[in-house]
Amino acid sequence: MTKFNSSRTKTSSRASQKLSFSRTILVSVASMAVLSLAACAVTPEQLKAQKSEQLTKFCTEVAKHLLDRDPKTIQASVNELLHGELSDGARTKLQAQKIIPDSSIDVLKAISDAEVSKRVNEIEVSSVKPLTSLDKDDVQLLVTGKETVKASGKVVVVRPFSMTMTCRLTKDMDGFAQLLDLKGFPSANTIQTPVEADNKSRRGRKRG
Repeated sequence: MTKFNSSRTKTSSRASQKLSFSRTILVSVASMAVLSLAACAVTPEQLKAQKSEQLTKFCTEVAKHLLDRDPKTIQASVNELLHGELSDGARTKLQAQKIIPDSSIDVLKAISDAEVSKRVNEIEVSSVKPLTSLDKDDVQLLVTGKETVKASGKVVVVRPFSMTMTCRLTKDMDGFAQLLDLKGFPSANTIQTPVEADNKSRRGRKRG
């Protein structure tokens, strides 16, 4: 009888140890899960800072693509604008304003002009400042910087620029913003169509 009680006590003790061990594991797993969730939690301030960083990067790239007149990179810049960075409305408006080419002929003309003149430009964005709340999907930003134009390797002119961009960036866009509107684009950088260039050339010859 004593041996039986002793065996039952040992069995009960082992069961208690196993139960205690299982509870310890469960508590540890639960604690790790809580810590993991806490680590993944993002505060509103962090979300705003992240959006600001994304829009700053986006506006910087868009400014460089819009102002690009380097014959080696114009085509790539136009492709980026037309196939991702511009909304349909912005594309139509900017093409009508001759800010971006509206045909492959215009792109080839811009490349040819740059090659003939042996001119390239470098775009430096110095500041991107939100003008409206980052809490909204559509945000206005002031983009400032300078354009350095070089001919045959020598600096010809340095022009400052200041443009206001209206950009859309929602939670569903995975960090890929789009330009909705643009104001303040430098008139010196508008695209000259082949017809306009030919007319100017003829007027020049008549004056001579």
